[in-house]
Amino acid sequence: MVKKRLRLLTLTLLAAAPILCPAAPTTYTLQVGIGNEDNDTTNDSFQQLIGSVNYSKGLSRKTSINLNADLYTKQFSDSPARDRNGLLLEALYNFIPTPGFTRPVYSIGIRQELERFDNSAIDTDQTALFFLDSFRIDEQLSFIGGIEYIDQSSDIIDRSIWGIFGGLDYWSSDKLLFYGSVKFQAEDNTINLAALSPRPAARDEIAASHLPGEPGFQGGSGGSSPTSGSDSDSDNRFITLGVNYGFDERQSIDFSYENIRYETTSTL
Repeated sequence: MVKKRLRLLTLTLLAAAPILCPAAPTTYTLQVGIGNEDNDTTNDSFQQLIGSVNYSKGLSRKTSINLNADLYTKQFSDSPARDRNGLLLEALYNFIPTPGFTRPVYSIGIRQELERFDNSAIDTDQTALFFLDSFRIDEQLSFIGGIEYIDQSSDIIDRSIWGIFGGLDYWSSDKLLFYGSVKFQAEDNTINLAALSPRPAARDEIAASHLPGEPGFQGGSGGSSPTSGSDSDSDNRFITLGVNYGFDERQSIDFSYENIRYETTSTL
């Protein structure tokens, strides 16, 4: 899955701000995004809408927490079976060893995500653990990067994913932010053949989980039998470019473009 991933890379140093004050106001963000998802057999564009709520609170002069919630929908132009709706909940604990404008902020967090599709067999539950390092380069430019581990499951596929990511935020003014990020993932997938065998045509719907390159899949025919492999690996790459405009300290609107690439190989 993509996930929201990418959401982690657009936090724009939320981890840093609350350490400097006891509490920060709850913020609300509406994000409109377009993108392209490319894998071995399909190349499809999508549109997504994300509503976010973010709460930050300083615990001490060196520590703080962030609580984030996203409600989103993602719609594909050519593959409506891949359309999805989701809920993401995220909590981060932030620590700054020494004060200073350019000093790094270290964060550790947990994220729980639920995605629902038209076909309940590919509904997914996902838990992620991640570590972040973020710091300001100067008054306008800041960096965020880190590593993540993701455990994901559905009736059809179980996944374990390791990822590394990095991103830059550029504040051209107090209200206007430009951002970009890149993420690489190494993904291991185990396919439940028993769940697929009663409905061979269901393999067409595995495209919603970006595994159409696993042997036995015959493009859009959906008529192949899942007998030639049960495990696969995938090397994933995500690139995001976006702009965020803040109306005030609590509300903003965000536009982004994503390019996503999956390279899947069978291991059995």
